[in-house]
Amino acid sequence: MTRKECLDKIQEVVDNLDTLLTVIKSPSKTTVGWDCEVYEDEAKNLTNALNDLRVNYGNETRTEFSEGLNNEKKKKGIKE
Repeated sequence: MTRKECLDKIQEVVDNLDTLLTVIKSPSKTTVGWDCEVYEDEAKNLTNALNDLRVNYGNETRTEFSEGLNNEKKKKGIKE
């Protein structure tokens, strides 16, 4: 998994959790218990994504990680 893929997965889960928190706070006929089950699944996804990041890049400094991320983007032609 590339650095960008790791970060994209983490961002996706964070966005999903943010949406879920908004849903939980809004009036609805669905139960909070159901919402918590979804929240739990997303929390597991976040843990998995963070573990992937740690396993693949945990020994890099932030500077090394950032440089590697920039190199990945250059290889794929992605502009910042």
